[in-house]
Amino acid sequence: MFNNRLLAISTNPGGIAGGGITGGTSILVNVGAVHTDGVDAAFTLHFGRAFSLYNAASYNLSKYQSDYTSTATGIGAATGTCIGGYLVTAGVVPTCGKQLPGTPKWMNKTVATLDLGPIEVQMIGDYVGRRFATFTNDASVSSYFLTSLRLAAKVPDGATPLRKLEISLNVTNLFDKTGVSTLSIGSATNSYSAYPIAPRQWFLTVSAAY
Repeated sequence: MFNNRLLAISTNPGGIAGGGITGGTSILVNVGAVHTDGVDAAFTLHFGRAFSLYNAASYNLSKYQSDYTSTATGIGAATGTCIGGYLVTAGVVPTCGKQLPGTPKWMNKTVATLDLGPIEVQMIGDYVGRRFATFTNDASVSSYFLTSLRLAAKVPDGATPLRKLEISLNVTNLFDKTGVSTLSIGSATNSYSAYPIAPRQWFLTVSAAY
């Protein structure tokens, strides 16, 4: 758990803070505590010298412990209440018991590596679970699973004047999946900004050492 969470609240006049009236400023306000339960686990399996499988999983359940007030006429602060629901009522934002936005409960990373001496093949899978996109959890974005590929070839020693030479091909988002990569969260309800997952990209890298 961590206490005394700070949040920037707009001081724009009229209605709920953050209403978009030009010229307002923001102040940092103590909006209460967050309780987190979580666990991380990872393992690597080796099948002979050539093949290995790495897997890491992360579980994170982080919840607000109080609602907070964001009325423009007051400074704003944790209220100590837990009114529930999704609607901002009389300036009180019902965040108590809600998951932190932008933070998935589950994440997983898998790496399969085939090492054949001068040739290395690597498949990488990244899973990101569903994420809430507002403080009241009334909007969310779907989970996604992305796959990447790496092919690397080492030039044998003595074949060039260089001490080391490696050529690698990296492909991100191998199957060209679509979805939300990054969330920009600044609203209690209704709206959020999102940035898409980058399309499939290819990178050719040459690494050399003298």
